[in-house]
Amino acid sequence: MKINLLNHINHYTYVLLDKELISVNKYLGIKKKLYFKSHFGILKMNEFEQVYYEELIQKNLIILDGLHPKLCKIIKIAIVNSPVPFIITEGLRSTTSQKSLYAQGRSLPGTIVTNCDGVNTISNHQMKEDGYGYALDLYPLINRRIRIHESYVPELLYIIAVHIKKKATDLNIKINWGGEWNLKDYSHFEYVP
Repeated sequence: MKINLLNHINHYTYVLLDKELISVNKYLGIKKKLYFKSHFGILKMNEFEQVYYEELIQKNLIILDGLHPKLCKIIKIAIVNSPVPFIITEGLRSTTSQKSLYAQGRSLPGTIVTNCDGVNTISNHQMKEDGYGYALDLYPLINRRIRIHESYVPELLYIIAVHIKKKATDLNIKINWGGEWNLKDYSHFEYVP
């Protein structure tokens, strides 16, 4: 019975967030725990999702392959107790992939998303001389779905960024977050050697 209640609450709290009827902070508060006066007692929203998050962590670890070990170390620690679940959408990027992104908004439809052409200007997503990529992109997961274009995504990415930056500071590893750049790239995190 608790799992049905959990699914119901997950669905409708997401609907409220998506329609901007509750704030991100209110949504995250609901996700932490709810109090019931009935025989349910305290319902911890995350206790039923533990298996899902363990699978999510494994998926993220696969995408870390080829990235600098220090960046991987930060993410492996940060993902375990992130206040907002996230998934890494891109890590190491090929030259062909970088060229394609560079063409977007120039010779291909879409908006400009990078100033690195992949040949003359190398992206931190591409392999460096030491054999590693230095950057990754990630997005929040809400109600087990990746969120990219919703209006609340930058706020969720800010919460994730604060968490990741704190872990990096604790490990004495320097990183940059694209949300602090002039050309905002909220999903981007990179290791700084």
